Amino acid sequence: MPGGIGPVDVETKIFGALPDETWVYPCHGSDITPDAERPRLPQRHARGR
Repeated sequence: MPGGIGPVDVETKIFGALPDETWVYPCHGSDITPDAERPRLPQRHARGR
């Protein structure tokens, strides 16, 4: 989506900036915390997201 948050922004503005215990409420999907989602980042990169 043009103007949307991209993979680099997600890593720097969410996973790089927020404490591990912070709850993130995405527009779709389940609620996450950075510490729970961080191990999945390589898989997201492989899918291009």
